[in-house]
Amino acid sequence: MAYFRDWFGRSAEDAYTSYDSSKRAINWDKGYDNYSDYFFGKRSGFKTHSLKIQDAASLLLTMSKVMGVDVGRFKAGATGKTKDVVIPTDMLKDSSISTDVFIGAALQNMAHANYRTTEEIAHDARQSKALNLQKTVYGILNSERLNNLMAEDTPGYLKFVQKFKKHKYAERPAINPEDKFQRALELFDRIIRYPENITDEELEEFKEPLEFIKKNIEKAGGIPSDQKECVKLSKKIAKVLEKYMEVPPPSDDDKDSEGESEDGGEGGMSGGSTGADPDGKSDADKDKEQKKREEFMKKLLESMKQDKNSDRDTFESFMEDIKEEEESSGKIDRKVEFIVERDSPHLYDDTAKDVDHTKASVIANLLKRKNRDYQFSLKSMRSGRLDTDKLAEARQGVQTIYERMGEVKTNKLCVTVLVDESGSMHGSKADKAREAAIFLKETLEGVPDVELFIYGHSADMSRHGGSGTTQIFVYKEPGTITPPKSMGNINGRCENRDGVAILAAAKRVRQKTQNQGVFIVISDGQPSAHNYGGSSAEAHVKKSAIEVEKMGFQVIQVTIGGYRSRNMFKNVIDMDDVSKFPSQFVGFLKTKINSLIKEKVTM
Repeated sequence: MAYFRDWFGRSAEDAYTSYDSSKRAINWDKGYDNYSDYFFGKRSGFKTHSLKIQDAASLLLTMSKVMGVDVGRFKAGATGKTKDVVIPTDMLKDSSISTDVFIGAALQNMAHANYRTTEEIAHDARQSKALNLQKTVYGILNSERLNNLMAEDTPGYLKFVQKFKKHKYAERPAINPEDKFQRALELFDRIIRYPENITDEELEEFKEPLEFIKKNIEKAGGIPSDQKECVKLSKKIAKVLEKYMEVPPPSDDDKDSEGESEDGGEGGMSGGSTGADPDGKSDADKDKEQKKREEFMKKLLESMKQDKNSDRDTFESFMEDIKEEEESSGKIDRKVEFIVERDSPHLYDDTAKDVDHTKASVIANLLKRKNRDYQFSLKSMRSGRLDTDKLAEARQGVQTIYERMGEVKTNKLCVTVLVDESGSMHGSKADKAREAAIFLKETLEGVPDVELFIYGHSADMSRHGGSGTTQIFVYKEPGTITPPKSMGNINGRCENRDGVAILAAAKRVRQKTQNQGVFIVISDGQPSAHNYGGSSAEAHVKKSAIEVEKMGFQVIQVTIGGYRSRNMFKNVIDMDDVSKFPSQFVGFLKTKINSLIKEKVTM
């Protein structure tokens, strides 16, 4: 047995996926053997198949919303539409397969459909027309490329894919020990996707091609994140394997549309064949051998993507559960009550004294330079009003004696601040949130052409509508009389129905202005209220943030307390140290200012 050092620095614990725990919001899986238990308690032990299907449907629905996959694309099997997502519900009939493995297989298919561009889909459709070595190598590399993309966007979901990988690679495929082709290709497949239990004998036997393959991979910087680079790398690796395994080159009808295979990398290999079939074999033997190779390559490509037809009855039951879950998840309490808070000068003044006025002036100057209106004139025009400075030219019949007046106006910048005032925001978290919000008020309130809206939100408060109601506290709003220092009241209160509050506040702002701007959400990131929580609530927050962006806002979340919310928000500032927030906000504003404040020219 050999100690094989993974070429990509992956660990056996992470099932040889490019998993980075530092990108996780929370370590939700700690202490769980079955990750589904986190969402459903101990129900995912599954004593009945119906319960297994119900839970799997509920969990996949939430995940699909976070990934942006339309459940209308869920299919029971391959339909020829490459954007369809095959849901392998036949796995649910096997009691030996855990829900985690099923979810991992479905997520793998979702990633395959979701992360590819139209051009990539067209390329892969061409690849599927025939099997050859380069296409097989590309399929192996591409499966890991898609896993790496999932690791970047939804690292928590990759935990399920890890379970699926362990399940698929629990047993090695039966291989004829005399078949050099199968042994070499299967070894390459394991090195890329699951390098467990690789022997010294294998490494020694295939030492020469492995050295060249590793060199090409290192030159490419690992498995490429770009599909075109993945194609180039697969051609180089296939060239190496073709030389070593005496594989005939692809025929003209079987070549990829992007051209011939590229050179095998850093120099040629000694002892390789020219690509011709071994002597002494009849055409029938060659055809039989080729069919065996194609069947083996097909199995390797299917091993990380479940495209077989699912059990129809089970799939229909699965989709019925999806529909029921969609209907129930749509029953979010959306009642909202807006409340103008009373003044709290003592706490406000105590917080305001710590405002970083240096950074405040930087922001003010930045906005002043961008927000400027002015008039201009264009001389020597053929139309417009007569330029009195050119009366002499007029007598001489010159036509360019007119001037035209113009005006440049910049739109106002709309800044909205929404502060989470849930119970989890008590103590130091509330202090940080109050300080950040008051900094924004003190900084932006006196800047011309900036429209400032500041709100807080909680939910299910008994004295303000009770259970099912979202409370939004109005601290600063053009056209509304608000006590000047009411933001001293920002504190931890009750629950937080974030998605509802975000959408309601944005709609209220849009009733008062149509100017583009920034929508700042200050929170500790965990939505929780009556009939509102967990991954379904996070999916709703993400959906709400996307809707607000469509209204003309750049949505940015300022996190407090270490909860990373990139699965809900595209732009995130991690405010672990409130003293650094002014600098962080200045940096964000500089990158967005040109798209937020635009000039309009009128003549």
